Amino acid sequence: MKEIFERISWEFEDGRFEVECCIRRSAIARRIHLKVSEPQRVILTLPKRASLKNGRNFLMKNGGWIREKSMQVPEPKTLAEYFMESKNVWIDSDPREVTWEFDAGKKRSVREIERDQIKFTFFDSSDLEFLLLKECIHLGKEILPQRLIACQNKVGVQSKKIRIGNQRSRWGSCSGRGTISLNWRILLLPFELGEYVIYHEIVHLEQMNHSQEFWNRLEQIVPNAKKVDKELMRAGKEIISLGHTPRWLE
Repeated sequence: MKEIFERISWEFEDGRFEVECCIRRSAIARRIHLKVSEPQRVILTLPKRASLKNGRNFLMKNGGWIREKSMQVPEPKTLAEYFMESKNVWIDSDPREVTWEFDAGKKRSVREIERDQIKFTFFDSSDLEFLLLKECIHLGKEILPQRLIACQNKVGVQSKKIRIGNQRSRWGSCSGRGTISLNWRILLLPFELGEYVIYHEIVHLEQMNHSQEFWNRLEQIVPNAKKVDKELMRAGKEIISLGHTPRWLE
């Protein structure tokens, strides 16, 4: 099942509360899981054999909890705000700052990659967030396959297909048919954490689960893998929320 996006609402005494819900299925999950990822945005994960109806019922029963948690989650930053804080892009092990300027004389956006920065020149200033997101996705599609192939060569395992996308909640995934999908936002993770995500998906080519065998194999490639995984959860929380708009506003 592909990810499904639905607009869900509840009626409370003080008015209507609505969220965007991403419903996805996991071959690894053992129970229905609900997560508030951003204000008014939730992720509903279903085990392989759980019905969509049961998932939706679970979602509706937890409206009060979702609203309470949503109020506790800070609003995500825009990409422009994030980059203006001198946050880096990691094409390789050298961090690069992102800068941009506008030039009405240009017919299209231009990207310049230097040793310490990535500079964008945009021809239009009407929607900076859209332009930054578009260029970041293009950069991910150019760079991440190269990084994945390099990591696969080190491990000695090859995927059958590579996809780079704008996933809203996952860093990556590996299908049973050998397709590895990566989130362009890996470029915003410190290089070592980004490499961990890539190796994590590569190991799934051998172990399509999170069993002890999976972690043992990953430990051979990334020492202290579980510790690194916790660091990814901590450091990646802000990054994974960047560059999103509710589907019903798109």
